[in-house]
Amino acid sequence: MYIVVYITIGSQILPTNECQVRPLARLEPSQQRECWRQAVKAAGDKVPSGRQVKDIVDRIRERTKVPNPYREGEISSQTKLITTKWA
Repeated sequence: MYIVVYITIGSQILPTNECQVRPLARLEPSQQRECWRQAVKAAGDKVPSGRQVKDIVDRIRERTKVPNPYREGEISSQTKLITTKWA
């Protein structure tokens, strides 16, 4: 599995490990750049920890959360059930 993250534009401080990158993969490219900028700023213009990045990603996702149109237990008419018979 590859994680492509778009943070290198305009940033001289880059991630040093996967823990810093993995949370960013859940964001759009423009959000990834903004999140990384905020994380670097929060870390005092140094490489942020994975926890700092994850916390900022969570805040961004909460702020831009799309409401779920379905109630718990309800199934969308567009949901497809695929079954496989194992030999």
